Amino acid sequence: MVLKFGYWDIRGLMAPIEMLCEHLGEEYSTEKYLLRKDVNEKTSGVSWFDVKEKLGLPFPNLPWLHDEETGVKMSECTAIMKYISRKSNKAVPKNISEQALADQLENVLMDFRMGFIKVCYPGYGGVEDTWFGKGLFSAVSFLERFEKVLDGKDWFCSDEATYIDFYAWEIIDHHCQRKPSFLKDFPNLASWRARFSKLEGVERYRSGASFKEYPINARVATWGGKTENDGILE
Repeated sequence: MVLKFGYWDIRGLMAPIEMLCEHLGEEYSTEKYLLRKDVNEKTSGVSWFDVKEKLGLPFPNLPWLHDEETGVKMSECTAIMKYISRKSNKAVPKNISEQALADQLENVLMDFRMGFIKVCYPGYGGVEDTWFGKGLFSAVSFLERFEKVLDGKDWFCSDEATYIDFYAWEIIDHHCQRKPSFLKDFPNLASWRARFSKLEGVERYRSGASFKEYPINARVATWGGKTENDGILE
C-alpha cells in the first residue's frame, strides 16, 4: 500500500479522507485504533497512545498519514486531504480565487464541526436545542452561508468536487443522521449532498465491505458512538 493511515475505529475525520482516496483512485490502507474499557471500567485509548510517539510523526495526532512513496509522515485531517489532492493534482482548487474560498471554508467547517461535537459528547450540557435552533451561532446560521456559496454552483469551490466537498459532506452527513430533516429548507445543499453521494468513488466506498455507517463518534459520545443510530430528531 502506498498511502497508510491511522485513526480510531469510527467514521469521524477518517471517512472523508478514505472517500477522497477512492475518488482519486489512490491505493491505501487504514490502521484502526480501538477505544477499550480498562480494569476500572474507564474508556482507554491505549492502542493509540502506546504507539503515538513511535511513528515518526512531527506532530503526533489522529488521523495520521505515511506516504511510502515520498516518505512524508503527517497528521491533521484537512492537511492530509490537501496533500493527497495536491500530489495527484486532482480535487484541488484551480486558481487563487478558488483557493481563497477553500481556505475560508476549511476553517469555517472546523467551527461547524465543533458545534456538533458539543452536541454529541458529554461535558457541554444542553447545547442540542441551541445548535439545532435558529440563533446566531446555530447550525442554521452556518447552513445559510453554505447555501449562498452554492447558489448556481454544483460544488463549493470549483466546477469539480474538491477536497473541501469531501470534508463538508461528511460533517453535514453526521448532522443528517441525527436530524434527517436537517437540509429541508436548503435546496442547494440538499442537491449538492445528493450529487456528491452519486460520485463513483463515493458510491464504491460506501457500498464496500469495510465501510460502517456507525459508529460516527467515539463510544464515550452521548450520540453516534454506538454501532447503529441511537436516536434521531424530527
